[in-house]
Parts: sequence; C-alpha cells; structure tokens
Amino acid sequence: MIVGENRPFLSAIVVLNSELWPEFAESIGQPADETALSSKEVKSAILKRIDELVRQFPGYAHIRRISLSFEPWTIDNGLITPTMKLKRNVISQHFAKEIENISIDQ
Repeated sequence: MIVGENRPFLSAIVVLNSELWPEFAESIGQPADETALSSKEVKSAILKRIDELVRQFPGYAHIRRISLSFEPWTIDNGLITPTMKLKRNVISQHFAKEIENISIDQ
C-alpha cells in the first residue's frame, strides 16, 4: 500500500512472499529471517526492484521509503474486503507505528 498523503514523499507498506523470501535474501547476501527486514541492504534491494517497475512514472510518483512485513493481508484479519480491495483506514491503523517510523528508518 502506498502512503503519501500529507507527507513529503511516497512510502509503501510491502508484504513479502514468505515462500520466496529465503531465495531473495540469499541472493543479496542477507539472512533469511525476520530480523533482516529492517536492514538497509534489504530495503535498498527491494526499493531497487520497485524503482525498476515504476521507472516510467514521474519522479514525484516514485517510492522513497518502505516498511516490510510477512503478515498477509486477508479477509480474515480484516485488512482487505471480500472483493480483494485494501481497507486503507484499517491498514493505516494496523501499521500506524511502521508508517510513522518510515521517515526515520532509512
């Protein structure tokens, strides 16, 4: 989910695929555990992948910071609707601490 309202830059809450994580972590020389999610190297590598996907977007639309999680967004935990739409307010409340820390972390 992209976060940017009333902020100087765009950030994102990124949910990683826990099945693909070990291979990705190994490819960038990081441990495949949750402690690596806060490492600058991991965040930098993921931001690089995001940048490749949005390269054609104008500069103001690029993601500058991220917060990483393995917690899936599901109907059961109330973070998405039955039609698979994000419940932005619920996600924002659930990840409030992470959203506030995004500007400090990197």
